[in-house]
Amino acid sequence: MSDYRVIPASDVPSWDEEVDVLVAGLGCSGACAAIEARQQGADVLVLERASGGGGVTARNSRAIALHDAVRAEPSGARQINMNQAGRALCEADPPVKVAFVYDGNPLTTFPNQRAVERGLAREDLFTVVFE
Repeated sequence: MSDYRVIPASDVPSWDEEVDVLVAGLGCSGACAAIEARQQGADVLVLERASGGGGVTARNSRAIALHDAVRAEPSGARQINMNQAGRALCEADPPVKVAFVYDGNPLTTFPNQRAVERGLAREDLFTVVFE
């Protein structure tokens, strides 16, 4: 993130956009809100002051990425991107068998909550939520 910088308001070419949902900040919460609103069909605009999204979370141990649903770790464990948790819990191959959720209730904080609920309801999934 060496090129991460604050963008001055004077560098923004225009301020004349009309949308259904305006999200201020592309941190973890802003990203979740934007994804969920878009999946529900809303026209979404995200405003981020910095040159990249992620907020404080992005600079905290690779904790957020908005692309890969599941990433393999050298240990053989897989990390599930919370923004893609519903898809990962329902569609990952091989299936997720154990989910350890840190610092959040997946049914209230993860986007695409219907898919998350379906995934967490699987009889073959063991889930631990650590807050």
